[in-house]
Amino acid sequence: MWILQEEIPQHVGIFIDDGGIKGPTSRYNDEVLEENKGIRRFIWEYAVTLERVLFRIEEAGLTISGKKFAVCVPELEIVGHVVGYYGRTISERKRNKIETWP
Repeated sequence: MWILQEEIPQHVGIFIDDGGIKGPTSRYNDEVLEENKGIRRFIWEYAVTLERVLFRIEEAGLTISGKKFAVCVPELEIVGHVVGYYGRTISERKRNKIETWP
């Protein structure tokens, strides 16, 4: 059984040996938590998902590359695409390769 099976595709996306932990699809109009006005709801939901996924990875004895690990960033380049809150676009580097291809 996969260690992240219950998280795919809702919270985790896997591509060969790389993966991404998805954040909420809404920012809830920057709503804050009732219990702690200093934390926005979408950040809290992401932190809970992140902790759960990292715990499963640790329990399975797997490792994560510190060099490739990025968390809580507005956008990220993955497999030739820039992925962020507003969706996915082709990366500038990949676009240049396509445009200059013979």
